[in-house]
Amino acid sequence: MKRVYPACLALPMVAIVAPAALATPMFVSSVGQPGDALAFTSSDVLEARFRADTTNWNLRLENNGSPASGDNQLNMANGRGFYEGNSFDFVLSYSASLDRFEWALSRNMGKVSSLVFDADEFESFNTIQFSSSGSRADVTVSDLAFSGLGMTETAWPGLSSSPSGTSFAQTNLFFGNSANLLSDDWQLSGRVGFDNFTQSNPGEGAKITARLYQTAEIPSPSGMAGLMLAAGFCLARRRRA
Repeated sequence: MKRVYPACLALPMVAIVAPAALATPMFVSSVGQPGDALAFTSSDVLEARFRADTTNWNLRLENNGSPASGDNQLNMANGRGFYEGNSFDFVLSYSASLDRFEWALSRNMGKVSSLVFDADEFESFNTIQFSSSGSRADVTVSDLAFSGLGMTETAWPGLSSSPSGTSFAQTNLFFGNSANLLSDDWQLSGRVGFDNFTQSNPGEGAKITARLYQTAEIPSPSGMAGLMLAAGFCLARRRRA
């Protein structure tokens, strides 16, 4: 009699089907490096940047990570006194009805400056990367929170940086393979403060950056080995049958 093993017949499907979207988002320290749990699956990127520059632009919202002349940038103010010892509230938001991003900042709860960027060139994002660079000044990040898509995430790791300590801090908030940050309204908000400049114009040495990416989970080597071993066992059983 020919025997059939239902579990074995279903097993190859498990190995090739992408994992379902996560019930809650997951923080990952880095993406795309050897040994990382996530890999980039698209070259699309949306970048929001704010830097303590005393001579040039300080606010940026663009579809790449390489600032250039003619980019969607704004010069809120110049001068060291505008930044040092002051705090700024920031909000990166997405409106599904307008299909548009907005990057807004206010100084000491004062006047708001903002940039907008149309999202019609993008298909999907499922990861938010946030970082601070403090190689030329203390950069203090606080009250970071994501809200929208039916969830609120406030348990972000410490992301402040300083010339006298950790000069670069970064994390990635991954929402799951099937998640799409362009499916509904959301916002990422927080506060950043600059202090103790080591030079008159810190520029790129004192900044915060938020980027959106499309990524996917990479199965662990042990998990893949287990699936391959089980699949081989099933095939052997079926041949003998």
